[in-house]
Amino acid sequence: MVVKNQKGSVLITVLFAMTILMILGTAMINIVTTDAMMGSYFKDYTAAYYLSEAGLEKTLIMLKQDPDYTNARWKAFLGKSHSLGDGEYLVNISPTGSNTISIHSTGSVKNAKTSIMAKVKVMVEYIEDEEDPDLNERIVHVDVQSWAYDGPI
Repeated sequence: MVVKNQKGSVLITVLFAMTILMILGTAMINIVTTDAMMGSYFKDYTAAYYLSEAGLEKTLIMLKQDPDYTNARWKAFLGKSHSLGDGEYLVNISPTGSNTISIHSTGSVKNAKTSIMAKVKVMVEYIEDEEDPDLNERIVHVDVQSWAYDGPI
């Protein structure tokens, strides 16, 4: 038995199938886009973390060379953004006690920002040469006592 009034049923079936395929395609595009954005954010936050660590390490090296962080050389470095790679870092120092300072280094890449805070003890030791005063030596001890990270990763 053949039903004669089925001329539009194929069109309806094709439209239904196309609608389902479009919905699935849109969902897949949404998933891929979200995944790519998450990967980009992770990359930026990781780079920002390493920038904040670079700022802290540079500060520790500078302290070893010149522990007087109030002089003109330090004023040109502290509180100012320094570009490195795709981002930048900014470092601040504040005294927290006898021979102890707090270093706050912030790294940023695009919208990603992370910070590292470190408490550091700085001790300066002078060794005098009694025979030849020109051989007097200054030894700077830089001891990181605590370290904390602030960021999403």
